[in-house]
Amino acid sequence: MEKKIFKIVFRCDASADIGLGHLIRCLVVAKELQKQNQVIFATNKDNTNSYIKNNSFEIFFKEKDETEEDFLKRLNYIIHPDIIVIDKKYPYSIESLNDFKQNSIKIIMIDNVCEGLSECDEIIFPNAHLDKRVLKKYLSEKQINQVKTGPEYIILRDEILALRGKINYSIHNPQNIVVTTGGTDPEGVLLKLIPWLKEMKLEANITILTGQAFKYKNELEKLIISLPDNFKVHPYSLEKFKKADIIICTFGVNI
Repeated sequence: MEKKIFKIVFRCDASADIGLGHLIRCLVVAKELQKQNQVIFATNKDNTNSYIKNNSFEIFFKEKDETEEDFLKRLNYIIHPDIIVIDKKYPYSIESLNDFKQNSIKIIMIDNVCEGLSECDEIIFPNAHLDKRVLKKYLSEKQINQVKTGPEYIILRDEILALRGKINYSIHNPQNIVVTTGGTDPEGVLLKLIPWLKEMKLEANITILTGQAFKYKNELEKLIISLPDNFKVHPYSLEKFKKADIIICTFGVNI
């Protein structure tokens, strides 16, 4: 019997304001699913779409002034997927997901607390710890027990997994500390970490890694001027991870 090819849509966005995390982790899963299914990305128009195009995925674009609800209706009407994976922070209502339910389209929601959770076939929180009390407003006890969460659901990039076995576990003297806050760092976490690390006067080599789309380049340049010699700033590189004794990392796709 021939195996059915599923049409799977990933609804996620990326931008300088929200970062790349949602998109990158969806790409990780999509690459695996693409081997035996048709995978489409439904997303906003942004220069970060190059990440999707570079992996040869079809893109269904959200129009500039289109509401999220209208976008989902148009997506359902034109593409009519078998499965939609939603990895977007948005207050989806029950009504906004009705069209999918009525057309027997399976809904998978990732890392979002909203009213629409009760309509989802699968709910995934890819983090190590989840306070399930936040779900009681929208889900029954039975539904909460079916939520998939914990370390085993954290989505890791192939490049990160490939580091296993390549890490040097002997401690350097002085120690090497690597700091990374994601591709865009929309909250400017790096700008807070650097002064703290400077004040600590650590006897360590501190390497700051910045992503391609780092949002605060001008502010960072001003900070760099006053940094001591043991601070170095480099473009994001996994090679730097291999030589690190300590990695300070926000929860993005590197964790």
